[in-house]
Amino acid sequence: MLSHYLKIAFRNIFRDRIYSLINLAGLSVAIACCFLLIFWIKFELSFENCHTKAGRIYKVLQVEQRADGLYKNDNIHPGIASQLKETFPEIEAATVVSHERLAFVYEDREGIMVDYTTTTPDYLDMFSYEFVEGSKEHVLSSGGAIMSEETARKFFGDESAIGKTVNFANSLFYTIQAVVKIPQNTHMKFDILDPTGGMMGQRVFGVHYILVRENARFSEATQQRMADFLGTLRDTENKLSFQPLKDVHLYSPNELAVNSYWQTFGDLKQIYFFSLLCNFIANIPYSAIYTGSILLIFDVVCFHFVSFWVQNEIEIGQKMLMQVRIV
Repeated sequence: MLSHYLKIAFRNIFRDRIYSLINLAGLSVAIACCFLLIFWIKFELSFENCHTKAGRIYKVLQVEQRADGLYKNDNIHPGIASQLKETFPEIEAATVVSHERLAFVYEDREGIMVDYTTTTPDYLDMFSYEFVEGSKEHVLSSGGAIMSEETARKFFGDESAIGKTVNFANSLFYTIQAVVKIPQNTHMKFDILDPTGGMMGQRVFGVHYILVRENARFSEATQQRMADFLGTLRDTENKLSFQPLKDVHLYSPNELAVNSYWQTFGDLKQIYFFSLLCNFIANIPYSAIYTGSILLIFDVVCFHFVSFWVQNEIEIGQKMLMQVRIV
């Protein structure tokens, strides 16, 4: 029976090649689009999953009351990170990150513009990277720098980057002691990283992150005590707010996206739009959202394809019937 149906199907395809080609091409493109949507949405929802401690990491924001409402800022004075760690036992580690675009040079070659990032040693304990060359321990003990694999390829080609020195304006020298892979699904990216502070003492502002202890309760009461921490340091009504690391990509305030040059934020509205879902399903797990919506698209496409195919067969049957009646 199945072979009979296949023979009829192939006979119909070859009988009207142009019509069949158009329909099959449309079906193929639609299915391909469905899979591309699945991959894109899954990628957007996977941000920061590459970090093993992502569930315990929070980004520190400063909340300021303005005439037009609340304004959130992620550039805070560097001392806040260490003071939070010293004051609250719930915090296991804290770091501050600062980015700058600088042109580094290797030997006498032309300079390459890179994302030069400075931070503190706690950074490597909080965030997870795959080391292609070198190790975290060696970097911290030697006082060297870490370079991303992509940047190392730009500077040194296929040669090993370990032990080579790059500099900025013949005043800032760094010996590369490790090379790491930077995942695409994270906003914690850099080209050259100084994990031992470097010029941090000369910087005024930076982006802060804290790591909560594994067994600690980061309750609303605890967050409220931390939110009022700025008021204990200076006379200000500004508060602190703590954003889960996994929420940074899709749930960051608009003012952060406008003022940031070193990271790109996602748009949750696009995910809802392409998932063909409304706000009332916001509490459904994301896996159910994009899987169900893409399956819905796929079903519509298949129904559309089959209906056109059946309609064509009906028209052919009607023409044959009319010819028989005429005869």
